[in-house]
Amino acid sequence: MTEIDNYNKTCSIFNLEDGALTFARNDKYLKIVLNETDKDIFLLLPYNIDMELVSHLPKNIKYMILTERDSIEYVWTFIHNRIHENTEPAPVIYGENCNIHPTALIGIHGNTYAISPDRHRIHLKEIGGIVIGDNVDVEAYSIVHRSCFGNTEIGNDAKVCVMCNIGHNTKVGERTYIAPGAKLGGGTQIGSDCFLWQNIVTHSQVKICDKVMIGNASYVHKDITKSGIYVGSPAKYIKPFDERVLKGEIQW
Repeated sequence: MTEIDNYNKTCSIFNLEDGALTFARNDKYLKIVLNETDKDIFLLLPYNIDMELVSHLPKNIKYMILTERDSIEYVWTFIHNRIHENTEPAPVIYGENCNIHPTALIGIHGNTYAISPDRHRIHLKEIGGIVIGDNVDVEAYSIVHRSCFGNTEIGNDAKVCVMCNIGHNTKVGERTYIAPGAKLGGGTQIGSDCFLWQNIVTHSQVKICDKVMIGNASYVHKDITKSGIYVGSPAKYIKPFDERVLKGEIQW
């Protein structure tokens, strides 16, 4: 038995859990671990990781550095799937007074795949759930993916229009409106009182603050930290957010 066999659960690098196995895809993710040093973690690391950063890992964080031949995504996915072979995914939880169209797909697995050494793809088993708040609408043919870990969340009074895709681990804030055809990448975090118009696309792990309006067909590729109206591909700030929209005094 190797040391890695002592770990029987996995976790996200963004939400470290004591006694869990996770991985850092590159130096940026390793820095996240360095900021949380009080947990017993086993890290899988790629062969080209910055060894100077590795040398600063505290003793409570164990690690294994893979060889150049190993794909870290594949090794991680293989071990995660083996550990959770018999794990039932977390449930879908609905709040009160929700309107979920019969054609909406709530709780399907995401699109996280890894390529094996013989070049076939294996699917990462999502074990997380979905939490939908009160007074939420999810309209026809929209999809809400369950999370890899934790929950995909849609806040109170949020509205998801037709043919939207809400990626795994996405967080949608209260009263946020998502127009038809929007595509939110996995891990997107949307604040409260936002308006995301038709056919916008967000990159994975993007964070958007409260009171942001994003114009039709825009592409959000990095965090938005300032309230306002953004348009374009990539989306750029054009003018302040008008508070009268929230009161119904002017049209969107």
